[in-house]
Amino acid sequence: MISGKTAVYGLIGNPVRHTVSPEIHAVFAGALGDDLVYAAFPVANDRVKEAILGAHALGIMGLNVTIPHKPACAEFVSELDPMAEKIAAVNTLKYAEAGYAGYNTDWIGITECLRSNGVSLSGKSVAVLGAGGSANAACVAAAEGGASKITIFNRTVEKAEYLALRLKKYYNAQIEAAPLAEARGSEIVYQATDAGRGENRALCPVSSTEFFRGVEFAFEGIYTPWETEFLKLAAKAGVKAVNGFEMLVRQAAASYAIWTGRPVPEEVISDAYERVGAMVRERDRR
Repeated sequence: MISGKTAVYGLIGNPVRHTVSPEIHAVFAGALGDDLVYAAFPVANDRVKEAILGAHALGIMGLNVTIPHKPACAEFVSELDPMAEKIAAVNTLKYAEAGYAGYNTDWIGITECLRSNGVSLSGKSVAVLGAGGSANAACVAAAEGGASKITIFNRTVEKAEYLALRLKKYYNAQIEAAPLAEARGSEIVYQATDAGRGENRALCPVSSTEFFRGVEFAFEGIYTPWETEFLKLAAKAGVKAVNGFEMLVRQAAASYAIWTGRPVPEEVISDAYERVGAMVRERDRR
């Protein structure tokens, strides 16, 4: 039951109607017995600062941030976590008297998803398809995990080169950029382009199973549709691959821990994955 003591959390982005984050956090709060609510707030692209200042004035204790506001939010925090600085994006805001502190848990979600699937990045070669925010988080996860080589493939190679140059300021790994048309598989692959999403649902960033030669594990950043063309091609090539839903749940758990100071138990994370994932799959079939 909501009362005057109920803590308020939420998500800001544009759009947010599709989100299942409220359902995920409801599972966490229910299991842990926390008196909180989590809501989705659509925020126009030119009103991010107003939204953050207004949320702080209202005493909203924490916010997640989704597309396209993650880079902009870094400008309106009182404190920026070093990992959020490396990724140049904020996806988690935690209330503090002086203003929200900014964090990024996307890279944690990727890292924890790989761990739960028995995948080690140490000494591995990693191919990242795309050079946007999701790709940035994936590159940081790879570098933090000890990858020996990271290649960023993007249609606009200059954007990939810029990302590689940024990352080299923080990491000693071999980091390169190349055109998406020249994409080749590495031991680990992270798909971070818009191919498969929304209007691009039928698209795939690679054209044949040949791309997956030598690939040990493939990671799709998208979870709607549940099985993208990229994942279908990976399966055809006999490569183990997962979509982005587990990453979403695990980054949510990392945000929840930042807000409450308590980690979400693995069994609760698994429960959220199963319960909310079933809802996502059902919605995808309609």
